[in-house]
Amino acid sequence: ARRGAAASAAALRALSRLLEAPPSARSLHGGLSSAVATFGRLEPTRVPKDVATALVHAWSANEMSLRPAPVVDLLRSRAVQARDLDAPLARLAVGRHVEFAALVVQGACVEHRVVTAAELPATMEALGKAAAAQGKGAGDSLRQLLEAARGAGRRGSLPGDAAGGAAAAADKRGGDRAGLREQAVALFEEWARVYEQGRGAAAAFVAQLQAAGLTRGDETTERLLLILLELCTAHCVASGESSPAGAPARLNFQAVDAFSKLALYVVKGTGQAAPGQPALPPQERAQRSAAMLTKVFSVAARGLVADADEQGVGFNSRPYFRLFSTWAADLTSAVDGLEGEQGRAHALSSLAQLYLTVQPLRVPAFAFAWLELVSSRFFMPKMLANRAMGWELFKRLVVSALKFVEPALGEAKLSEPMRVMYRGVLRVLLVLLHDEPSFLCENHAAFCDAIPLTCVQLRNLVLSAFPRAMRLPDPFTPNLKVDMLPEIAQVPRMAVEAEQLVPSAQLRSQMSALVQQGGGSARLVADALKTLRKQGGGYHTAAINGFVLHLGALAVGHAQAKGTPVPAAAQGAPMEVMRQLVDQVDAEGRYLLFNALANQLRYPNAHTHLFSCLLLSLFSDAHSEAVQEQITRVLLERLIVNRPHPWGLLVSFIELIKNPTYSFWARNFTRCAPEIERLFQSVARSCVAGGDMGGAGGPPQPQPVS
Repeated sequence: ARRGAAASAAALRALSRLLEAPPSARSLHGGLSSAVATFGRLEPTRVPKDVATALVHAWSANEMSLRPAPVVDLLRSRAVQARDLDAPLARLAVGRHVEFAALVVQGACVEHRVVTAAELPATMEALGKAAAAQGKGAGDSLRQLLEAARGAGRRGSLPGDAAGGAAAAADKRGGDRAGLREQAVALFEEWARVYEQGRGAAAAFVAQLQAAGLTRGDETTERLLLILLELCTAHCVASGESSPAGAPARLNFQAVDAFSKLALYVVKGTGQAAPGQPALPPQERAQRSAAMLTKVFSVAARGLVADADEQGVGFNSRPYFRLFSTWAADLTSAVDGLEGEQGRAHALSSLAQLYLTVQPLRVPAFAFAWLELVSSRFFMPKMLANRAMGWELFKRLVVSALKFVEPALGEAKLSEPMRVMYRGVLRVLLVLLHDEPSFLCENHAAFCDAIPLTCVQLRNLVLSAFPRAMRLPDPFTPNLKVDMLPEIAQVPRMAVEAEQLVPSAQLRSQMSALVQQGGGSARLVADALKTLRKQGGGYHTAAINGFVLHLGALAVGHAQAKGTPVPAAAQGAPMEVMRQLVDQVDAEGRYLLFNALANQLRYPNAHTHLFSCLLLSLFSDAHSEAVQEQITRVLLERLIVNRPHPWGLLVSFIELIKNPTYSFWARNFTRCAPEIERLFQSVARSCVAGGDMGGAGGPPQPQPVS
């Protein structure tokens, strides 16, 4: 009795949602009516009658419930019996709702043929009397409908709940989606009974699918999978509606788990030869299975996006999270036809493309589940273990996460959901820094472009990464000779060539000619400003970052080819170009340029050496203290936040405050206000660990009180 009451309550909640759903939400209608039918099968002697009674009550209580589509959906999914609705429909036909009763007959008996006219005798009789009362002319259309309904019953309905080819063929022509839905429901019910019986029974079921032509990978297969996805997610969501008010919904994931297994078996079936045919060659088998896996994931992405758009704030991401996480766990072991390194790589690549399709920028309501999926132990370590394929795709996933939080991070105060999301992204980067620092090293340029300027700690985290095989020298070592370090001559490995970060081919050519031949810096700067500036004002931050990095990479390559020391190379073309840019841009442009330089102050390598020399030279040669103050600001912003701090940043700042050449402590901005003065002293003490801070007179010391 308790089970029957629970099933009835859940079915009635799903019915209420069905009646409240907007007419345009057709996929929601089908899913909810199927959920009602599922609960009805748990208690077939009680639930269908309860549903029929509630439906009739809704008709009498609210005329807005008099919509034919939900009624046809309920009849089609066998959630209610036609005999239980016949008398109420007849009463409506006798009254002023003739049109509603007629539309139900048209949809159920003529268009979709889910019931026959003989199952609705009272309704047919009432509509016949209404047609007679309307007389000739006005009643002709009603009489034609009654004839069509009786004729459809005599011809017999299509086997919508069987695996016959007629329904599938009609649906493929676009004329019988209902038939395919009925077929999908029947197949899924059969699969739910079969898939727990072991591989043998599952293989036999897949053979039936193959014989029915449902694993060909064509349009019918896609639509069938989409219908099954709608059914299983609707069933899962509806199962939580019986939870007590105020308590977290306890969902039943049985239907979702069954669909996840079915989809993978469909992938397996696609790679198998038809019964009686010779086995496919391994390469063709793998190609077919890979193509079907891509199609399955594409269907899942389309279904999720459509569901999220339709449901809005009411979207429940948990069924999709369960589905995708199950696929991620099963992919490398359960999918026959995708064996071997290449097969596993394709499976991971397809899963990554699925995650890119449903990224938070496209489906914000899926953001938390998405981040959990991307960082899962079933996905992230496997992607990072495959440098050739996985790193590029995983970089795009990390960039998409950064771009999602970027607009909110510019606000004065984060909302609580966005704060949680930001912390999640930060933790993912911390895991990457610990487990695969080379991934951050090689992709630092893309990540810095995606991280807003205000997120100093996030950027520091990326720039603090260094190759696992490297032993990082202590930046606080007294009299550290950076140019004597063996690592300082090595060019850092990057995921893309620096020249690809400069979009203009003409500008790249000019930069190369300038570094190799000298001269022409004024024209290069003029052309660069056209690219770096926005038409409406402001600057392209990513373009500035790419320009600065490519210029430095060219200088390092040219210096190593000529045997020139890096400090000397920094004083050549790069210094001339940067000096002119600093003179010609405004304060905002200078700030972005100095940040682009500071982005390359990383672990010991040739780029860090060159950009450190370049930044310190710009400080030394600056024509105004405002430029020196801005360089100091960029460095200081990155030092006053919590650790980690990039090695190159620490070394450069220590050199700046200790070397008398730069007369750092003689600058007015270091003592323009007491709080600024204390800040510089505090940072200086932290950086040099109590050693001599040098400079012109060193930092100001407190005077004894007289």
